[in-house]
Amino acid sequence: MPDLAARMVDTIINLAIDFLIAPALIFLILGGWVLIQHLSRIFAQKHPELGPAKEEGGGCGSHNCQHCNEHKICDDVKQ
Repeated sequence: MPDLAARMVDTIINLAIDFLIAPALIFLILGGWVLIQHLSRIFAQKHPELGPAKEEGGGCGSHNCQHCNEHKICDDVKQ
């Protein structure tokens, strides 16, 4: 009987650790993503000759793709 109780306690502790580690890891990854976006914006401000920082979903990087030409998304950038 003591062996069963010890295994149950060990299992409960392992589950608790797993439930604490997983969310912490997710928040660390998301925090790193936000930090990298912030640092890229700062770099783009310090080096305007390289152009603006490319945001996700912000269109094509080369401003030469068919999608931009069809929808006239990049007209301001081309001029």
